[in-house]
Amino acid sequence: MRYVAALILSLSLLTGCASTPPLVVSGESLKAVGTQFAATSTAITQACIAKSLTVATCDSFRTFAQKFKLAFQPAVVVQKAAMASGDKTMTENASAIVTALVAELGNFTALFGGK
Repeated sequence: MRYVAALILSLSLLTGCASTPPLVVSGESLKAVGTQFAATSTAITQACIAKSLTVATCDSFRTFAQKFKLAFQPAVVVQKAAMASGDKTMTENASAIVTALVAELGNFTALFGGK
């Protein structure tokens, strides 16, 4: 239960407010996002197989999942390299990509009550 609460908190912190700049994401929060993506993907796949979600929702997640898989790891690598080199602009750009992915992931996670 604490693990789920920590993941939800991580997602909330990463998403932030629209009026604030992207947050700097730590290695732990990035790991939590990857874990949350895997859990959400499993839950949505099972719901799609059971036909408890609309075809449109399943298609939408499938499209998002492809985007997430293509963008998340490279953004993490770039962010870590930028942070190590002290490149603030590159860090912010990578963080913005991760933040956008987290926001979109949150929409799908919400279908299952954040679990």
